[in-house]
Amino acid sequence: MDPLTHLPLPPLPEGPFMYVVLGAVVVASGLPVVSVVVPAEPFLFAAILFVTDDGRSLAALLAVTVVSSVASDVLSYGLGRRFGAQLLQIRGLRRTRPTAMKAARSVRRRGTAPALMIQRWVPLGRGFVPATIGAIGLPFLRFAGFATAAAMLWAVILVCAVHYGGSRVVLALPVVITVVLVVDVARRTRTRGTPR
Repeated sequence: MDPLTHLPLPPLPEGPFMYVVLGAVVVASGLPVVSVVVPAEPFLFAAILFVTDDGRSLAALLAVTVVSSVASDVLSYGLGRRFGAQLLQIRGLRRTRPTAMKAARSVRRRGTAPALMIQRWVPLGRGFVPATIGAIGLPFLRFAGFATAAAMLWAVILVCAVHYGGSRVVLALPVVITVVLVVDVARRTRTRGTPR
């Protein structure tokens, strides 16, 4: 028995409009702050589970997801590049300066590619890494290459896993992602606490 069949889901838009809405949701979910209130995954899961069975192209879903993901990262990078320093000067945001500096150090330490890969899997933080990368002035072409690779990996894993694994994968993915993140945080905390 499919564990999601009893859940009432909103009707999806029909035809090409569905891809436009999917693209808009994925772009919005990758912008700083907006990502906190607009997660892409629920709409993407619904599209994969219920639309591909209607003969829609899995390739089209993948293409829209990848292009929209890259577009959101590029927009976030541009926002960080253009407004990053000015945002930290706004009176109400000055308190966030230490957090922003810590995020910039983390991106520099981890590297651009790993930071972009990780942020793709953390819906609430998505968009902040590209904005940070833009604010610290990393070259755009290098960023765009890494962002494209991260978006492709995220889209292929997510779309194919849900398409071929069904609703059980939808239920398991958040648990797996949470476990991986908790293990990573615990490992980094233990490493910092180890005397050198």
